[in-house]
Amino acid sequence: MAGTARTPTRLIRESAGSMELWIAPFTAVDDLDTYASGQTNRIVSAWFNPTDVPSGAEKQGVDVTYTYSTGAIVFNCGEDARAGNLNILTSGSGLKDWE
Repeated sequence: MAGTARTPTRLIRESAGSMELWIAPFTAVDDLDTYASGQTNRIVSAWFNPTDVPSGAEKQGVDVTYTYSTGAIVFNCGEDARAGNLNILTSGSGLKDWE
């Protein structure tokens, strides 16, 4: 079953030399929800830090997968309605992509 396309509440950009860290807070993501980051051919790594408390220890993590060529990100949650920050480490400057 396909998920829902999600939009973060805001975007935060931090520069680190030739890399950038994009932080995208989400109020709720469900299993297989997606996010179109716009970071085509630039993602080095992506991870999700939950800010909520899951219902059980076996449901703590939120894994994310991404497609390098499209910048598409998929959330893989142990349970639905997880809040937290999506972190995307990219190569080069992508401010033009997200303005």
